[in-house]
Amino acid sequence: MDDLDHNTFELEERDKKLDDVDLIMEHLTLIQIDLENASSGSLAENVSCSRNVLRKQRHWEKMIMAKKSKRKQEKERRKTKLSGNTDRDTSQQLHSKRFLKALTKERLLEAKDSGTRLCIDLSMTDHMSKKELSRLAAQIRRLYGSNKKAAKPFWLYLTGFVQHSLLYDECVRMND
Repeated sequence: MDDLDHNTFELEERDKKLDDVDLIMEHLTLIQIDLENASSGSLAENVSCSRNVLRKQRHWEKMIMAKKSKRKQEKERRKTKLSGNTDRDTSQQLHSKRFLKALTKERLLEAKDSGTRLCIDLSMTDHMSKKELSRLAAQIRRLYGSNKKAAKPFWLYLTGFVQHSLLYDECVRMND
């Protein structure tokens, strides 16, 4: 009988311990819920951090929120811009690439006959360094490209542009 009382006592002790464990687990889940609902970081971090660190964290969160709102505004701006330009885009899509190339060529030939002339003197290129020649070649390329796209293009004269010179080789290298 003594063994039976002892076993019953052990079972009661186990039940009490399990009840205590259940109670502790319940408290831990409540604490975890509170931590998840905390606005910035965990409660343990807030307690152990200084005011300066907390201030920096709040500032960082404000910056992130500002970036998110700015992205949303940019997205809305793009949407309104795209919806406003649909009529112009459709008129440009009506023409094929071949037609647009022919139109560009026609404008350039018209500029040759009656357009404004622009002369660029390249005779001093032999006094330029390699870096200056490279930048000049890039400028000539940009000038040619923007002139080609212009509504009223210039007729370009490149004087002193000698074949197999350093500038010529640089222009060929940059423009294939």
